[in-house]
Amino acid sequence: MSPDGQLVCASSGGTKTSGILKIEPYMGKSGVSVLLPNTITEEPIASVFSPDGTKIAFAIHEIDSLGDQRAIWIKSMDPDGTNHTPLARVKISNEAIIYSLYPRFMSRVSLCWSPDGKKLLFNVPTEQNDRYHLMAVNADGSGLIQVTDEMNASDYYVSWGR
Repeated sequence: MSPDGQLVCASSGGTKTSGILKIEPYMGKSGVSVLLPNTITEEPIASVFSPDGTKIAFAIHEIDSLGDQRAIWIKSMDPDGTNHTPLARVKISNEAIIYSLYPRFMSRVSLCWSPDGKKLLFNVPTEQNDRYHLMAVNADGSGLIQVTDEMNASDYYVSWGR
């Protein structure tokens, strides 16, 4: 939800509205628009407004043309869907996707902003056997770091409190 409570951003895999959506909840169905559609090689899987409402950060599952190299991109854009800015790219384990069954994989990737809007925290499957770890990156794309790395643990559904 945007900080002013007027807009919602969401990721959808529907047939008519597939991708990152901007929703004006008080307008009903007419208030739904696609900001970033799914493509054959890029599938948006998570999105969140910045604390000041000037940006939307989103995660994209990237698949190469052969389907054997995969990555999660973290990007940002303006709330109107323009000014796409790549922030971080992390290769992911193909085995993690196969192990977790694809729809479950999609629902487990999440991201959030720090309360001051200077960083993004997100999780990605960087290891085999459905193991997700937390990563952080500055809002300008610098300073990508892995935050957690316990081999037998998985980190899901990130949230950054105040």
